[in-house]
Amino acid sequence: MKRITGDQREAYARYGVVFPLPVLTSAETELHLRSFEEWRSAAGGRLSPMAMRHPHLFQRWAYDLATLPAVLDAVEDILGPDILVHSTTMFCKFPGDGSWVSWHQDGFYLGLSASGFTSA
Repeated sequence: MKRITGDQREAYARYGVVFPLPVLTSAETELHLRSFEEWRSAAGGRLSPMAMRHPHLFQRWAYDLATLPAVLDAVEDILGPDILVHSTTMFCKFPGDGSWVSWHQDGFYLGLSASGFTSA
C-alpha cells in the first residue's frame, strides 16, 4: 500500500523526515500508552534512559509499534522492501521535568551512513 505522496518523498529527500504521518487509531494509541504506563509503573514510576533502549526486544507492545504495518508501508515507500528494525529508543519528556533531547541524527551516533539506507 502506498502511504507516501510525491511531496512527502521530496520532503524526505530534502529534510530526512516525513511528518505528520498518522498511523494509529485513537484506540490503538490508548492501548500502547496504557502498555507503556504499566511498564513504567512496574519499574517504580520512572524508567532510566538505559532502560528505554531497545524496548522492542522485551516489550511486546513496543515490538508491535516498531513493526506496525502502516509504518513499515511508509518506510517501504521511501527505502524499498528490504527493511530491518535496527534498534528502538524511547525518549520520555514528562510534563514539568525540564528534560530535553536536542535535534540529532541517529545514524551518526550508530556509525551508519545514509547511502546504506536508500533504495536504488
